[in-house]
Amino acid sequence: MENNILPIITKEQLNQDINSGLKSYEFLCSIINHYLKYLAHHKNPDEAINEFNSEQHTLLGYNYLYIQVGLGGFLELIKNGYGLYIFETPFSQNILKFGADELSCIVNEAKKVYEKCKHDMENLSEEEFCKKEDEFKKEFALLDAKFSRCIESQTQVMKDYVIKNIEKFAVVK
Repeated sequence: MENNILPIITKEQLNQDINSGLKSYEFLCSIINHYLKYLAHHKNPDEAINEFNSEQHTLLGYNYLYIQVGLGGFLELIKNGYGLYIFETPFSQNILKFGADELSCIVNEAKKVYEKCKHDMENLSEEEFCKKEDEFKKEFALLDAKFSRCIESQTQVMKDYVIKNIEKFAVVK
């Protein structure tokens, strides 16, 4: 199988999504949802995700970051199992290539906290984790605030990159 699974999007649909006034994140979701459907319908999603190219992984990671950190901060992202996908991959370098430099810096700072607290976060029982949760939240509080301040502008940057490089994300027919 080709190591590059790109959804097919019509020119009309792409133009409609670009020009319809969709918010930046909604536009990105119009592409991300194709990836999520592909994974959901695959027999082995863990294997299928390896078929994605670097840009697709970055967009998928951005989706996880946007949702998880937006809902509950970096700790939420880690608690829900996305720390590995964001902090132990070239994600921050890739979003930098997209032009999301401010967000890349925040992710790099969060990675330092993640690496410092990772052992405790991953090895504590649920009860022990709950006892230390406030301590972990304090570690990420400043970064959560920075994330909240920049996420909309950085999402626009991500959208602009996707539009300019659509062939890396979808086949337009």
